[in-house]
Amino acid sequence: MKRIFKLLYFVALFSISLLINAQENNLSKVTPITYKDNINIPLNNHEILMINEVYDEYAQQFIFDNPNKLKSIKNILRNRVRIYEEKIKDLSNLQKLSQVPLFKTFNNRLKRDIVFNPNTFNPLKYDFNYNSRDKTKSYRVDNTNYIIVIYSQYKL
Repeated sequence: MKRIFKLLYFVALFSISLLINAQENNLSKVTPITYKDNINIPLNNHEILMINEVYDEYAQQFIFDNPNKLKSIKNILRNRVRIYEEKIKDLSNLQKLSQVPLFKTFNNRLKRDIVFNPNTFNPLKYDFNYNSRDKTKSYRVDNTNYIIVIYSQYKL
């Protein structure tokens, strides 16, 4: 009887170890996030205004006083968002910017821009999936040929 319990115990432990090993092997391998050198440059006035617009009274606490979050925000603003005008006429396969919700976690008074200006566009206002593992994600600015590309923070 003791042998049967020992055998069942061994089989159970062996099964659990195989299950854990299988789960670990299914995790996707992602390299650490690397930042360009421009992240070390202080924020400019335009970047400060964009952060303040979105984070409002919480900007100091959640961004400016948090070195890791500040680094992430700088990376988004300086390296991970590109806007360009596409010459292709049919952009209907891209998600429209109007379909992306505003990021109102800290400031519920945020409003969409009435007129799109690529020079003043604030990507922090929109709830883009900045943590996606997709290499890029593109969005079309409604009724224009402007494309907003969000690049992954991960090296795939």
